[in-house]
Amino acid sequence: MAEFLTTNAIIYYTENIIKEARGELYILFPYLQLSREFYEALKESSDRNVPIIIVYANEDLHTEEKLKLSEIGNLEIYKYENLNAKCCCSDFSLLLGSMDFHQLALSDSLEMGILLNKLDDADLYKKIYNEIKLIIGSSKNMNLHKKAVEELVNPAVAVKKIYHGVCIKCAMPISYNLEKPYCRSCSPRDMAAETENSTGKYCHLCGVIHDNYQNSLLCDTCKKGIN
Repeated sequence: MAEFLTTNAIIYYTENIIKEARGELYILFPYLQLSREFYEALKESSDRNVPIIIVYANEDLHTEEKLKLSEIGNLEIYKYENLNAKCCCSDFSLLLGSMDFHQLALSDSLEMGILLNKLDDADLYKKIYNEIKLIIGSSKNMNLHKKAVEELVNPAVAVKKIYHGVCIKCAMPISYNLEKPYCRSCSPRDMAAETENSTGKYCHLCGVIHDNYQNSLLCDTCKKGIN
């Protein structure tokens, strides 16, 4: 039976649908953005070999964030310019709501949504599922994650002014700052001492794993691009 949800319940069930998906996962929303919680939930599904399709109308991703998406296997990204629906669908549950599903954290906004179960709400679930398939069929495959890798490994791309980087320990997107190259979760108590003796393994700019991390926060390609 369909269930009415408010803000906290939407966050809970969205994360649950993504993490518990087994056979397929579809996420539709107007704006594609990347948060830590959203990335980790997608990565968890990917690690179980779940095929993931994201459909969006507009994206607000930096190159480093696109690189993070490239690390998620089984992920396809599509664009449908007139999309305004927000839906998260797996092989057992479906959620329609007002919340942007990348916001898998506490929110001050008042949101509403409807949760459907494939078995208990079979007819309605099937109608929405079929509509999702039609939208995907009419969408353009963007391959944003593949383009990001091409941009970052190309030394001809000039880096002029840098605002965005990644945590050198976990590679999550953060502000570019060679004095503070960690996200909040990985940040050590003694930042100065830790930065001098970095134990990270990711390039602070592009996020690729590099062997010389003990001597530099940047990989050779990024150092050449900056210089």
